[in-house]
Amino acid sequence: MAGKRQHYITAHLLTGFADVPSRNTGKAYLYRGGKVVRPSVNNIACESYFYSKEFPGSLDEKVTSYEENLAATIDSYRNCEPWDELPPEGTAEVVTHFVIRGRFLRDHINESLLGLLHGFKTNPEFILDRLPRWMTVTMATNQGKAAVQNLFDKMMSELALADFGQLGKDAQSDVLGDILSKPRPKHEMVIRDALSKLHWRVLPYENAVLPDCVSICLKGNQNWRQTSIWRNGGMEGDKTEAVIFPIAATKVCVGTKTKETAMIQPSWMADYNERAARLSRTYFVAKSPVEERLQSLIGSDADQLVQDLVNGYFSRQPPRQ
Repeated sequence: MAGKRQHYITAHLLTGFADVPSRNTGKAYLYRGGKVVRPSVNNIACESYFYSKEFPGSLDEKVTSYEENLAATIDSYRNCEPWDELPPEGTAEVVTHFVIRGRFLRDHINESLLGLLHGFKTNPEFILDRLPRWMTVTMATNQGKAAVQNLFDKMMSELALADFGQLGKDAQSDVLGDILSKPRPKHEMVIRDALSKLHWRVLPYENAVLPDCVSICLKGNQNWRQTSIWRNGGMEGDKTEAVIFPIAATKVCVGTKTKETAMIQPSWMADYNERAARLSRTYFVAKSPVEERLQSLIGSDADQLVQDLVNGYFSRQPPRQ
């Protein structure tokens, strides 16, 4: 087991962005909150009991055990020559695991729930419009409206007291626990639908940063987003043009719809660090100092997933029953 302090981005992946490849002595630049510090790998992307308490068969134990194999896969990718091809299913499994294991996913669940709650609170008519027609007619009187509003206010008050942080943790734990309980985990939910259909290569890079969302993807021709297991998050089958997953400061894995290397646009690589900074929620990690402007971009696009989810839900015309 990893113990009390549990990494939500593996220490092994982080060593690829450290001055020396060691979790104990390696240090990396951490850009966060308008400041830059240089902690050891052991003190980056970790929290006390992030997955679970320590006990035999705990989720933390399952994650740690599973990732012993992932470390060897990451090392083999780091040893590849530039433009070498990678196995689609194996790479999909690695990328998917890093996407769903981290704090970014948990925070996304929490903020989505809070966003929807706020939307219902500010748009109560959205719920009322979804009631059966006979109920809306019955409640058309002033007395009926008051009764509905009182009921709604009580419901909102109780929901506001809900522990959304625990809900996000429970949801993430359920997903990881189900996957890692299988004899041979395959992270099938996403592999089958998107990532394993891409053609993967290792590309060289100069001082690539590691965003807190770990991986980014391109939908259509311009819409870069955090790679996500949800369809509205980015992995929408044919709409996914590319995925970038950095494995070290000098190398990134790139998945594309077609096998031709000409598919990989120069702008994808030239602008990667800027996009990664924008899509990071609170921080990114780098081996060497980066442009100061990148620090000011952190989080500028990070909330787009939640905004799109909430706006999309409340922009739909409620059906009349």
